[in-house]
Amino acid sequence: MVNHLLGLVGIAPVPWLTGQPIPLINALPVIGPWLVSNLNANYGFLTIVLIDVWQWTPFVTLVLVSGLYALPVEVLESALVDGAGYWQTVRRIVLPLLKPAILVVVLLRAMDALKVFETVWSLFGNAAAYRLINVHIVTLTLRIRNYGQGAAISVVVLIIVLILSRYLTRAFLGRELRT
Repeated sequence: MVNHLLGLVGIAPVPWLTGQPIPLINALPVIGPWLVSNLNANYGFLTIVLIDVWQWTPFVTLVLVSGLYALPVEVLESALVDGAGYWQTVRRIVLPLLKPAILVVVLLRAMDALKVFETVWSLFGNAAAYRLINVHIVTLTLRIRNYGQGAAISVVVLIIVLILSRYLTRAFLGRELRT
């Protein structure tokens, strides 16, 4: 469907579900071929990223807009009375007050990005080029029936998620967490 819509505007069809390198990235001098070979900069990976962005942008927008509506109007009015410009108000008042909402969005997106499975599996199945950690865990446990190794990798992923969420919380809130 996307290729049909692109064709209506005069753009050639794109091989979305292949491992072909993205020409724009591959044409970059020196770093292009390295990105294609080491960081999987191909159409298949681009498809996964675009689907993820399409799926989660409304949620992120709703959380951030609701955070903006929850800001106290008095603080913004006092900044206006004190002569603060638009960018000063955004940088020194709005963003610090939005930190909790931004933290929630970043934590939920980071955890979801680490557990993405169904999109990759439905598009590429068990293809080795697109095997993320979760696809590998399912392959180990359900296909190969190596339950111990699948469980061990799952625990390692859980520990990584815990460490990442603790680090992000500290970075956003700027204080030590009490456990």
